[in-house]
Amino acid sequence: MANRVCRQSHLLSGLTLGVTLLESQPDVDVCAVRVSGLLPAHSRDLILLYFENSKRSHGGMIDDLFVDHEEGTAVITFASANSTK
Repeated sequence: MANRVCRQSHLLSGLTLGVTLLESQPDVDVCAVRVSGLLPAHSRDLILLYFENSKRSHGGMIDDLFVDHEEGTAVITFASANSTK
């Protein structure tokens, strides 16, 4: 799933977000991504709603979300690598 999320362009509140894979390992569908370009106004709930929406972000159910508003980044761990296949 995280691979699909990374291949997609992401616009949130008119801004393009950067999305990169985390914990990449051979032969494993990675379940975690790092998001950059977030604004302080991008609430945890807004980020959850966007990345859980498979039509908008190609994401799915989120297991964990860490948001660093000072850095403008977030780490998203999806519940399953295959939850939206």
